[in-house]
Amino acid sequence: MNPALLFGSLALALAASKLLGQAFDRLKLPPILGQILAGLVLVQLPGAVPGVLRGEVFASFSEVGLLCLLLLTGAESRLGDIRRAGIPATLVALGGVFVPFAAGYAASLVLGMTTPQALVVGALFSPTSIGITALVLLEAHRLRTAVGATLVGAAILDDVIALGLLAVVLGTGNPLHVLVKAVAFFSLAGLFGWQLLPRLYQGFRRVHLPEAPLTFVFIVAFTLAATAESVGLAAITGAFLAGLAIGERMGEEKLLAKVHAVAYSLFIPLFFVHLGATLDLGKVAAIGHYAPLLLAASFGGKFLGAGAGALAARLPPVRALQVGLGMLPRLEVSLVVAAVAIRQGVFPDALADVMIGVALLNMALSLLFTPLLLRAAFRLEPEAEPHHPTLPARGPAAP
Repeated sequence: MNPALLFGSLALALAASKLLGQAFDRLKLPPILGQILAGLVLVQLPGAVPGVLRGEVFASFSEVGLLCLLLLTGAESRLGDIRRAGIPATLVALGGVFVPFAAGYAASLVLGMTTPQALVVGALFSPTSIGITALVLLEAHRLRTAVGATLVGAAILDDVIALGLLAVVLGTGNPLHVLVKAVAFFSLAGLFGWQLLPRLYQGFRRVHLPEAPLTFVFIVAFTLAATAESVGLAAITGAFLAGLAIGERMGEEKLLAKVHAVAYSLFIPLFFVHLGATLDLGKVAAIGHYAPLLLAASFGGKFLGAGAGALAARLPPVRALQVGLGMLPRLEVSLVVAAVAIRQGVFPDALADVMIGVALLNMALSLLFTPLLLRAAFRLEPEAEPHHPTLPARGPAAP
């Protein structure tokens, strides 16, 4: 790739993300919507810029941005908060996976799909992507509340449960093996983060090079992300655990502020621009009469399942509403499920375009409306009760 083209595209993407993000912020709308819109606008430009924004190199910058977002989410969380959200998070995760799975399966059968196709649609609707919700929680200083801890804990469990379902439906592995790998990963990551990390950090601080401690943070995050991905979990799970361990066991505010500066000045904006750039709205038109029922099953199933789990855990209705909305986002996992099923021949010919369109529209609607709905739900409870009322919230300002 021409270096001048790459660097020029990066500059254009960053400028557009900040300008449109600021414009949306002045309109009292989530800035991330402006950053996503920046990607949608830039890929309409003539020339080579759209190809760069949809290419592998830019996608790699985007992946780093997503990891940074979950790294900061982990650093702003507290293990004690997540533990206290254990039962609510478990119930929310179970409801948030199995209800949309059942709803997607039933809706697909009504639309005339075969049983294997219906199972894939149910699996497509099951995973949650916590990235969008995490940013809204950070901006609203709600990460260290009961709702924030419940959502983060539920998202982690959701990842493991949904992976088991995908392993069964797509034949990508034995679900028992997925569970064993997940338990082993969390155990070893916990041992590393809580026992070895502080010692390694003290040793790394003796490296007399510029910003060596900051480099150490990213080494830990990328190592755990790579390990999680290699055992069949999402890389963001490893990044979140890295942030959680760093916040708990290192907890240096100045160091975390530097991580925040690097992430929000470069990588996180590129993540949202890439999301907008890769939304192929042309395929959305292919879903036709499938759209109303499938989208109702997707969003209705996720909202009702997660919200019912929160109510079963005896969260107040307003917080169950917030949890249900916070579990709505779907990102690249939906496209991966659809793409793998198409490659395996589950969805032939025109139905393949339908499923890609459903996955894209699922992503687009959750990206656009989750931040708006979640912010509105937070306004119903202006004074959220933190888990540690004596400690100040450490959530960073909006990008």
